[in-house]
This record gives sequence, C-alpha cells and structure tokens, in this order.
Amino acid sequence: MKKEDLRVQKTKNAIRGAFIELVEQKGYKKVTVSDIVSKANINRNTFYLHYQDKEDLIEQVISELSKKTIAAFDSFYKDRKTTLHLINEAQIRVWFRFFLHISKPDVELYRVIMVDQSLRGYILFLYDTIKKHLQDLLNIKNARSNIVFEYSFNGMVGVFNQWVTYSIINDNQTTKILAHLAYESLRTFKDINDE
Repeated sequence: MKKEDLRVQKTKNAIRGAFIELVEQKGYKKVTVSDIVSKANINRNTFYLHYQDKEDLIEQVISELSKKTIAAFDSFYKDRKTTLHLINEAQIRVWFRFFLHISKPDVELYRVIMVDQSLRGYILFLYDTIKKHLQDLLNIKNARSNIVFEYSFNGMVGVFNQWVTYSIINDNQTTKILAHLAYESLRTFKDINDE
C-alpha cells in the first residue's frame, strides 16, 4: 500500500512541477494537458487518473495549499485559546515565521499563481479561506474587531506576497517587520471592546 501511495505522490509531484514550469514559461491560458504530460514524462491516461483537466489540477493544488495551511494553524493554535486583543508582537513573529516555514516548499507555486493574472481568482480564494478560518480561531464576532483583523490580515498578505515575489527578503527580516507592523495596528485598537 505504501509503495502505491509513494508512486501516486511521485506522479502528482511530477505533474505539479511540470505545471509550474509551464505556467512560468507560457502563462496558464496557453498551457495544455498535452504540454503537462510531455513535460512530466507521463502518458495522458496517467494524468486523467488524477485530474479531469488543467482547471481541476489548479483547483486541487489550491485546495491542498488551503488544507495544509489550515491544518498548520490548527496545530499551532491547539490549546492556545486566544482572541485578537490578547495577541502580542512575539506571538505574531512566531506565528508568521511558522507560516513562512510551512509555505517555503510551495514558494514557486505561490509565485506562479501570484504572477499569472489569469490565476488571480485562485490566490484570492486561498487567502479568503485562510482569513475566514483565522477569524473563527480568533473568535472575531463584531464589526470593530473585524476592521482591525482585516487591516492586519491584508498587511500580512502584502508582506507574504513580497516575500514570495522577492525571495531576497529573508525569513527573520520578514517576520520582524511584519510582527512589528501588525502588532502596532493591533495595539492602536486595544481599547476596542467586544460587543
């Protein structure tokens, strides 16, 4: 059973790697299933065992990224009941460093999705899914807290996009900058009372 699982994973990784390279070279709209199977060195039937078409491929990849990120957040916040108002700068730094760590293996994929405008909807869906999950984890219930959260979350997404796009920014610098900016925005609104 494990050998089969490894073989399936190896095939999916080959398809995903070929897909990333091709989107970088040609753009998503011009990539065909024929291109993917040729680049991945597999036959067409093997591709169709795993995916219906290239849209199904990108949807499954986004779903995997979303599940991986949410599972990591759940693991990170397990037994750490917290709310937006109790978060401090050190927690944000640790959390974001953790997020960069789990995202690093997929940085090329994130970069391709961000750069290709025809894939913009997929990255927005991914961010929205993560945002909604974090809102639940942080128990954000009212409009005022949501404004603070939205401001901080969108800032984090912006910093993450910079980290992905310009990989010259190292993890420590990125987390330090982000934690400071996010905490300052939260600190400004510490007097917000949940209704």
